[in-house]
Amino acid sequence: MRKYRVFIITTLITTSIVGICAFLFIFFFGVKESYQLSSEVSFSNQKGIIKGYLIDFNDFKNKDGNFQLQIGLGSNEDREIDFEISSLINYEQKKFRIIESNSEMTSSILSVRKNKKSVTIIIDKDEFKLYRNKLVLNVRQDIKQLSYKNKLVRDSTTLNFTFYVVNKNGKKQDSEVKKHPGRVVETPLGDDKQTVIFNIVSPLKKGALIKVGKGEDILVNLNIGGNNSRNYLVWAYLNSNQVKINGSPYINFEISENKIGAAELKIENSFQPGVYELELYCVPSPEDITRNLKEVISAKRYTVKVE
Repeated sequence: MRKYRVFIITTLITTSIVGICAFLFIFFFGVKESYQLSSEVSFSNQKGIIKGYLIDFNDFKNKDGNFQLQIGLGSNEDREIDFEISSLINYEQKKFRIIESNSEMTSSILSVRKNKKSVTIIIDKDEFKLYRNKLVLNVRQDIKQLSYKNKLVRDSTTLNFTFYVVNKNGKKQDSEVKKHPGRVVETPLGDDKQTVIFNIVSPLKKGALIKVGKGEDILVNLNIGGNNSRNYLVWAYLNSNQVKINGSPYINFEISENKIGAAELKIENSFQPGVYELELYCVPSPEDITRNLKEVISAKRYTVKVE
């Protein structure tokens, strides 16, 4: 099934529309389901809506000297849509506070129905230790949808926004992100026109549901590569909680040109019994800086049942 992408309409307001026609799926795949999601995401500081992704820490400093950002979320759907927001700095998850509370949290949920709401998050200034920090805001959309119950949401609707936050008092260094090298076995790429390949397969091969016991790690196989020689950075989430891959918060792969790398991943599971959504994210050439939205690719989602 073709992967649906979310396109950025402007740098001010992001509108994602994932519309899937039930007739086509019934005709080709026999899937008797339909799914539609329309949403808006915007980011603002105290001066107004942000233009671009290269920003100065001082423009987001509140009276306590911490980083403060307002996130606007909206939907035109005539049903309740739950958004869940989390943050990473240099690809490691960081806690934040919302302006209405002094409690730190790893994520915040906002519900909308044919309207718009906003939440203001505050991240401690000490988390921005480098001269240039990569702030990734992860926005999970319609979080009540589970991929093993609805095949049409397996192509992730999660959005990732990368901001380059310049802290003029931060430490300058050649590499902003520590590398955690991963092992791969390379084979020739069948189609040299494919820019990036990124997908995971459960070794159990039982559709979109993975069952594990409490404390049992999640084992998946990863295929990654493309028609360029480059570095790829990969991290994993269960719901909106970053989980370790092979003992590290993220993992780096160096793949040769026109090759695809196969890797075995062991994803840490320290969760209580319940149902969670597993998502893996990939950043091609993470060291490259762009004024436009940084590409973050999502693999197909899996539902993990911890028994």
